Amino acid sequence: MNRAGSSTSSSANSSNSTAAYRPPCRWKGLFGVHVSETGYTENGHIGTLINNCVTVNKVSNSSYRSLVCNNDQNLYVVDILNRGDGLSPEFSVNMGVALNHASMSPDLKTIVTVGDSSRIFLMHPQENIRDITNREVLSTQSDCGFSTSWSDSGFQFSSCFQEGVNFIYDVRNLAKPMHEIFSTRRQSQNGAFRVCKYSGGTDDLLFISEHQGRVHIVDTRDFMTHQVVMLPKQLYDYDDGYYNQPIVKDYQDVCDVQGELGYLSSSRRFIAGVDVARLHNSKFFSYTAENCPKRYPVEQTTETGSSSHSEQSVYDPLIYSTYLRGMATGTVAASSSTSSSSPSPSTGQNSDSSSAESDKLRSPLTDPFYYLDSELEICGLEILGNSQYRDGRRSLVIGSEDGMIHWDIDSWKRRCFPSYELA
Repeated sequence: MNRAGSSTSSSANSSNSTAAYRPPCRWKGLFGVHVSETGYTENGHIGTLINNCVTVNKVSNSSYRSLVCNNDQNLYVVDILNRGDGLSPEFSVNMGVALNHASMSPDLKTIVTVGDSSRIFLMHPQENIRDITNREVLSTQSDCGFSTSWSDSGFQFSSCFQEGVNFIYDVRNLAKPMHEIFSTRRQSQNGAFRVCKYSGGTDDLLFISEHQGRVHIVDTRDFMTHQVVMLPKQLYDYDDGYYNQPIVKDYQDVCDVQGELGYLSSSRRFIAGVDVARLHNSKFFSYTAENCPKRYPVEQTTETGSSSHSEQSVYDPLIYSTYLRGMATGTVAASSSTSSSSPSPSTGQNSDSSSAESDKLRSPLTDPFYYLDSELEICGLEILGNSQYRDGRRSLVIGSEDGMIHWDIDSWKRRCFPSYELA
């Protein structure tokens, strides 16, 4: 497996120049490559400013091609031959805007690029990749583009923009997007789209991350199914020693309840007198044993002689479901211990009721907004597949400031089995 890291370098004014330039700031344009199969590692500098994105594409069994997007407005193409010949761009293309992301189609015939503009750039290098003469520009009414991704078929590509809109195009008809996907919080920075990623294989899923707390899952077979992974306010509860599990909700349910609440933080909602009982009638709060929030304790390992085993328990999901349906019944007592590393929202302390409301904000077992108000920053998305597992499995990895969340994709249920009859 090849991994592109970071480094710094730059091209001359000519788009085909391969001369490397080492700027004074060594952290600018950092670029590195490691090949696990051979142990080959190389570090260098590509571009004169910060590299915002590096993608690696397999060209043959012994060579890879990397696309490097730099703030100096150049897209650098680097051939990686695993021979220790050094890292110098084969050539660069000036796009006229600072570039944020580029990706190459599975057949290596099309490159899609986005940057600090509303435009989507398409280039069609043929057999000689240096000959990029046919450029297409797709105009949108959006803000800066942040990410791109190709479907395994190569017929679709996705581009997301920070204002919270994602466009899906069919390369056979680029006159307009075939579908548009919107953030659940288009009017706020925490709802800005950051990363889009196709699942690959036969799953036909598209994942899109918002800046904080939410990841969209879209079925690209018909675009009828759209769900949102809701991350908790914190993955690990330092008071109780529990890991908080993300939940999955239908897109429209999230949008409906978000519209009712506006964009207040949870510590202000109780003070503002939000009608929580009315909100609980919405589909968002109708939890079942299958989709309610769960909490997993840290594994407690006990040793007996030379053997050891781990025991893990889960809070009863029905207790949490009952609590959400009625704010005063079926509550689960929170731990009385405190920890300086666990944030505690402040509410008014003028009455016993305000103190009780403050306690409700401490845990997903007692705070109905523990997922709606998550400010957990999402750092990236990745799909792990056969190259990692070697057994056909696929999984989604969500990177956050608190750690990584790893979910398996049930590809078996995504497969289609046509029926037939014998004459």
